[in-house]
Amino acid sequence: MALVVAIGLIVALLLALVEQNQAYKTAGRLRLGLIGLGLVGIVGMHLVPNTVGRWIVIPIFLIILAEEALGRWFFYEHLRQRVL
Repeated sequence: MALVVAIGLIVALLLALVEQNQAYKTAGRLRLGLIGLGLVGIVGMHLVPNTVGRWIVIPIFLIILAEEALGRWFFYEHLRQRVL
């Protein structure tokens, strides 16, 4: 399961790197940082024993949730700019 999440985060990282929107540089950097932090958490989950590793799942989920919310905001902001 963690492998699937890691692959999804790597794909999100690659898509965020390819994105050409320079209007929101700070938010874009924040998104890249959140994706990287999520990847570090998943790698850490495999390095830490199961007892402690279970507790790291909640912060990783919250980081990924924040990154996805930011990505959706980018998408809808881009859509709004194209329509108006």
